[in-house]
Amino acid sequence: MNSKGFTMLELLMAIAVMAILTSVSFYGYNAKREKLILDSEVNNIVGEIEHMREMAIASQAYQKGEDMIIPKGGYGVILEISSPGAISRIADFDGLGFDKSDDVLSNLILDGRVIIKSLVSDQGARTSLTILYRFPFPNAQIIDDTTATSSNAYMVIGLKSDPSQEKRIHFNSAGLIYAQ
Repeated sequence: MNSKGFTMLELLMAIAVMAILTSVSFYGYNAKREKLILDSEVNNIVGEIEHMREMAIASQAYQKGEDMIIPKGGYGVILEISSPGAISRIADFDGLGFDKSDDVLSNLILDGRVIIKSLVSDQGARTSLTILYRFPFPNAQIIDDTTATSSNAYMVIGLKSDPSQEKRIHFNSAGLIYAQ
């Protein structure tokens, strides 16, 4: 009997063990990757809100048509349940809150695997929230869909594929923004 090599059964068993270990590691990898995507989107949203606050504090001019204008009402963002994959960056030109005379500067498009699940202000669940920052103060004006102002609000974003995976982003009228 020749004992210099491996039998076919030993080789097949080694390949089967490697295949099982590989499939188990990919399962964990995909779950971790989706959680990282959620964390990344939370950081993007917080960064966008902070960027709009910085634009207002710096009284950065915005080009509207031929003119460079500093919006009277400042800069901000609109969060909406009806467009759960986008956040609008806005300039409030008349100081009356966002309306037809104001501009949407651009939209932050969220990763397709992440959605805005809920928006909550002091008055309860809402369909939209507008967060405005006015020059020269870092304070925020939080306006809900009923045009009521709030001192605190938060949004919940989560993964479409796993409803248990969600994060909260809190903001308040003092300008504090943090994620949980």
